[in-house]
Amino acid sequence: MKEIEFDFDAAGQAKRQTEEIMKKMKTDVLSGCLEVFCEVRSCWSTEAGGRFLVTAYMEMEKLKYTTRLLEHMDISLEEAILTAERAEEKAKETAQLRTH
Repeated sequence: MKEIEFDFDAAGQAKRQTEEIMKKMKTDVLSGCLEVFCEVRSCWSTEAGGRFLVTAYMEMEKLKYTTRLLEHMDISLEEAILTAERAEEKAKETAQLRTH
């Protein structure tokens, strides 16, 4: 039977990095975009400015979608870590039963 190895350190690091990027997306990128859009709206009132804002808002929706993907990735990593922990505990229990 082959062993399955799960690197808890790497998984934990990936989870922390994902959380960090997700938080930056929410606090810095998305909120920063809204601030810029408000400034653009107030100083660029031509038709071109309106078209720019429409395009910019569409791109912001893509950023929001990316943020949601990061949230899902964070949840999936957490579930993978918990599943691996449970499997490791179960394997330890099984090994103890076999040695007794």
